[in-house]
Amino acid sequence: MKDKKTSSNKRFYIIGLVIITYLILFYFNKVKTIDSFTYAWGIFIEIIPILGLIYIFMVIFNFIPEKKLRAYMQKTSGFYQYLILSLLGMISHGPIYAWYPILSDLKTRGLTYGSIGAYLFSKGIKLTLIPLMIYYFGAKLTVLFSATLFSLSFIQAFLIDLFMNEKKSATPVE
Repeated sequence: MKDKKTSSNKRFYIIGLVIITYLILFYFNKVKTIDSFTYAWGIFIEIIPILGLIYIFMVIFNFIPEKKLRAYMQKTSGFYQYLILSLLGMISHGPIYAWYPILSDLKTRGLTYGSIGAYLFSKGIKLTLIPLMIYYFGAKLTVLFSATLFSLSFIQAFLIDLFMNEKKSATPVE
């Protein structure tokens, strides 16, 4: 309980530090400070829908019984975990850090670090941006780049699990 309270207090310190910094900068240069704040506010407004989506996913994951999810992850081989998470990484949108809480939650429910690595690595492939990439770089490079990145996500996942000495969760499912 103390760890969560300490973590919560640190968040308030960071927010307070940002506010104090803006106030100091505002004193020295009002125009640039307002421009900076406007830019930061725009980014915040832009990611609100993504954060809402992440929140919805987290709520949904809370309704998935931990025992069933763990049982599924235990039955699924590493390769299929890598495949599923790599595909999910390709189709997911938003900033990568916004997915950390979900991945952390899934880690506590039986996901391996390698599977998380596969997900994070394959987020470099943006299906929605492939047409734009084809326009600028051509279909050949786009296919080669995407296929290479997707393939390397499996190698990375395997190596992460190997170096982390991570095996399937041995926790019995009740």
